[in-house]
Amino acid sequence: MTKRCCHIVYLFILFLSLNLSRVSAQIDTAFWFAAPWVTPDHWWKDNVVLHISTFAAPSTTVRIRQPSAIAPNQYDTTVILGPNSNFNYTFWRDKLASSTNFGFDSLETRPANTVVPYGLYISSSSIITVVYAVVTRPSFFLNPETFSLKGQNGLGKEFVCPFQTRWNNRTFTGNACGANAQDLNCDGSVTQPKQQINIVATQPNTVVWITPKCNVVGHLANVTYSVLLPAPGSAYTIENASQITSVTGNNLSGTIIVANKNIAVTVADDSVAGVTGCFDLMGDQIVPVDIVGKDYIVIKGAMNAPEHEGAYIVGTENFTQLTINDGVVTTTLINKGDTYHYKTNNNITYISANKDVYALHATGYGCELGEALLPPLTCAGSTLVAFSRNNTQPFYLNILCKNGSQGSFVLNGTNTLVPGASFTAVPGNTAYVCAQIFLSSTVLPIGSYTLSNTTDVFALGVFNGDVGTGGLYHYMSSFLRKTQVSTQTLSPVCVGQNTVISLTGTVSGGAISGVWSSNGSGTFGVYTSTNTTVSTTYFLSAADTSFLGASSSLQFYLTSLGECDPVTDTTFITIHQKPFVAVSSGNVMCKNNLLPIALSGTVVNAISGSWSGGNGGVFGPPGPATSYTPSVADLAANSITLSLSSQGPLPGCANVVQSLTVAFAD
Repeated sequence: MTKRCCHIVYLFILFLSLNLSRVSAQIDTAFWFAAPWVTPDHWWKDNVVLHISTFAAPSTTVRIRQPSAIAPNQYDTTVILGPNSNFNYTFWRDKLASSTNFGFDSLETRPANTVVPYGLYISSSSIITVVYAVVTRPSFFLNPETFSLKGQNGLGKEFVCPFQTRWNNRTFTGNACGANAQDLNCDGSVTQPKQQINIVATQPNTVVWITPKCNVVGHLANVTYSVLLPAPGSAYTIENASQITSVTGNNLSGTIIVANKNIAVTVADDSVAGVTGCFDLMGDQIVPVDIVGKDYIVIKGAMNAPEHEGAYIVGTENFTQLTINDGVVTTTLINKGDTYHYKTNNNITYISANKDVYALHATGYGCELGEALLPPLTCAGSTLVAFSRNNTQPFYLNILCKNGSQGSFVLNGTNTLVPGASFTAVPGNTAYVCAQIFLSSTVLPIGSYTLSNTTDVFALGVFNGDVGTGGLYHYMSSFLRKTQVSTQTLSPVCVGQNTVISLTGTVSGGAISGVWSSNGSGTFGVYTSTNTTVSTTYFLSAADTSFLGASSSLQFYLTSLGECDPVTDTTFITIHQKPFVAVSSGNVMCKNNLLPIALSGTVVNAISGSWSGGNGGVFGPPGPATSYTPSVADLAANSITLSLSSQGPLPGCANVVQSLTVAFAD
């Protein structure tokens, strides 16, 4: 069989106005991954590797482990890496298939419909990027694929899984052992490649509800069932019962997964057979529905004309309108779980939807295949991305950026490798421009690199391989940057005692600025914000404080600004009436007819009141109504002042005092 391969390193650059120091997942410090199982009968499965790239930190400690597995069938390794470096961790246990194992038995998530303890967790002391790579027969690179680990953006509670729907999985026959045989690993059996979904739990006692779009191992199509994942690292595989995935009803695309706690999900399609020959592994780690978006750019690869290269778009909501523009506009309507295939005809295609959708890009060279989940156009991308080149096969950068920032790229310390003159406009969205740039192994040797833009954010996709081998395709930049908005708890204030309220909150992730609003009628002062902190003052109006009763409240809202969908956090402040204190008027008493002085007062909006004053006389029982027996010093002074003070005012209020004067006459 003639092998042809897809090998363009797709570097998509989406710039959304952030500073260079900000990075986000899939640049992260924690990554969860469920490894798909790959048939050992396509070719010898010689290496499964984690490609780990660091940034500028002087020292980064990385731990690779299976928290649910038990030694000796457990990976748990710690490495210390230098700055701007690339480290390849090669999995080794049960590497080769035999009569007693399928190869990598304590790594890959199998058998299907069974909970296994082999989920991976990679943590680091500084930000890194991580790519899981299946490399078969390094001298040939047959049936390879790369899966970019999405970090925090890969974790969620609802997923609608995208797959290609036009090709089938290759069916292997025979049980020979030789150079051109189907059973090339000589293990005495043939393991058929399948379409699959791999799930890993990040927390204990995670319940996952699965509604498969087709019959799967152990379960029927469109019938929801549940699985308990008992521990962090517990993993589970949903396996298609059929290999004829191009037939309606035989495909996993649109399968809905819902969990009560965060999980990570991998999609894989093993040994997918091209129309014009070849068969290749396809797959990626996907993101939950709250990380996908509405706008995408597809850059065409180099597949043979009869192949089904293009975007496989999956709806997350009913009645989703799609508009596709590659110079000609196409519109269609899809529902939740539906898959729409758009075959790419021109080099650049713009996809937009009125509701969030997944966009899975299947592409390659000739008849070799690879796939990657596309990051959304808005509220995605990174200002700085680390990536690695791991072979000398052809390597391209497909770069997408905002028009105006195309001259601001720095690759490998130079601004000449990505020239601004190489960019052209995106059809239907002239705010963006694209370029495809080839980098030879002489210009960019095997190693670790960083790409940055000093003007805006970008997305980086990596597509690499060769004709006659296989394709590797993944994205390295951030998918949707989650926006986090947090407001502080406000202490109560008091009418007449407080007129200005200080407001402070934080906006981080996909945005770093925000605006305050209120349901009150007061006015906001000048903003005194710093990076990610949004501070201002609010001046209470008369209407804010003219309420009946002892208490009222105001709501305050901090809403993020920028190109990401706005996120709002709410806080409130309680406004209390200050204490009201009233006392009787003072009087004059005769010194020679002295009786205890009767004191009466009223205290409202406080627990009680307390009298004080005089020159050593004696007060009666505590409370607003009491008495005072003057002392000799009181009489000698000819007058005294007695004061009633509120006690226990409403929160936020200070005590109020009212006084009276008693005079003594001869």
